[in-house]
Amino acid sequence: MQVSEYFFIVHLVRNPNMEERLMKITLRTLMMGLVLSAMAMAFTGCGVPVSLSETVDLVKDIKVPAMPQSVDEIEDIPEEFQQYVDSVDWESEEAQAILDELESEEFSYQMDKEFCDLPDLQKIRAEAEARLPEFLAKRIEVREVIVESIRFIADAGNFNTILALTDVLTVEGQQYKFELSVDEELGAVLTLTPDPVLDLADLINNPDFTGCIQNSLSISGTLPDEEVLFKAVLDLNITLYLRIL
Repeated sequence: MQVSEYFFIVHLVRNPNMEERLMKITLRTLMMGLVLSAMAMAFTGCGVPVSLSETVDLVKDIKVPAMPQSVDEIEDIPEEFQQYVDSVDWESEEAQAILDELESEEFSYQMDKEFCDLPDLQKIRAEAEARLPEFLAKRIEVREVIVESIRFIADAGNFNTILALTDVLTVEGQQYKFELSVDEELGAVLTLTPDPVLDLADLINNPDFTGCIQNSLSISGTLPDEEVLFKAVLDLNITLYLRIL
């Protein structure tokens, strides 16, 4: 049973012999209603859900260099990125051969690292305290921390030359895949949703949680006409539960 809202309806009754008659609600009646409401919540174990939205940086400042337009621009491709186009003979003494290979080959970027910036229980409660009186904030429970999506946001350039993009979050041995849909319209922002649904509430409520999960990012495509600088953010939908009693 869920208790929603209690309405005290006051009717104004017109009488031909009087301009207006007001039906008064006494303090005793009002207090009785509040007591009954509180008792109903206590017996049913109900409380008040509180929703928060949080956006957290997952990765940032990742660069995909532009396709060189001449042999002189080949040196503009950072050495650390060259490993992601391993089919190109970067040691070749013929610069034109390198340029020709770049125009026909795809890059394959891979990153595996721990992600340690998830909001912990203290931070979530601090967010609640900013919106609620302190004595109420102490009564909250974290019920859901749903990862709604990962958004890849290009601060420069766009994702038009991306052919495949997959991000995998590993949480307590379970993998959650965020994958670019073949029907996704490419542009400056890509929004990926998880499969299966990812709820981090149990993890965040675990006192032994270290605050880190594993993040694996894979991107393949052709080099763009202009450099792409992008980041990825987690969109979290947090549901707290406020116990009245």
